[in-house]
Amino acid sequence: MKRIAWLPGWVIALALVRAPASPAALELAWVQDQAASQPEPRGAEPESIEVPGLQRTFRVTDSLYCGSQPVGAESFAALAKRGIKTIICLDGVPPRTEIAQAEQLRYVHIPVGFSDVGGQARRLIKALDDLDGPFYLHCHYGTPRTPVLAAMAAQATAGWNPRQVERWLKTAGVSQSYA
Repeated sequence: MKRIAWLPGWVIALALVRAPASPAALELAWVQDQAASQPEPRGAEPESIEVPGLQRTFRVTDSLYCGSQPVGAESFAALAKRGIKTIICLDGVPPRTEIAQAEQLRYVHIPVGFSDVGGQARRLIKALDDLDGPFYLHCHYGTPRTPVLAAMAAQATAGWNPRQVERWLKTAGVSQSYA
C-alpha cells in the first residue's frame, strides 16, 4: 500500500489501493479504531450545493468549497456571490484567470498529479493559511483529486478526524480505491 498523505496527529488513510489487500484492510481497521477515539469538531456537515455552471459542488466546511472547474462568467459570478475570495486550481492545466479577476477573485494554481499528493497537500494547506478565504478548490471534473485534497485541508484546518474524512469521501462519491 502506498500512502499519499501524512498530516500531524494521524495518517489520513488515503491510499492508492488497486485491489483489496490484507495490509490495506489492517490499516483501515487501525484507522477506524483510531477514529472511534477522536472527538468530532463542531461545525456543519459537508453538503452538496447547487452553483450555476459548476458540477459536483460541495460546501466542505464554512470556509472551504470544492467542485468542478468554473467555466464562463456565470460560474465565477456565482462563486463571488457565495463569498468566495480565492479559487485554487488543482488541475495540471493552468487556469484562465481573466473572468475570475473581473469578479475580484484571486486565482491560485497548485497543480496536483497523483504521484505527489502529500507534497502538494502541504502547499495547499500553506495557501489556505496565507490567503484570504473562503476558498473554492477545483480540478477539471471535481473528482477524485479535489475531494481527497479537500479532506486533507479540512483535517489540517478544521480538525477533522478520520471518521469525518471517511464520511466526506463517501458523500463526495470518491471511489473506495482512494480511501
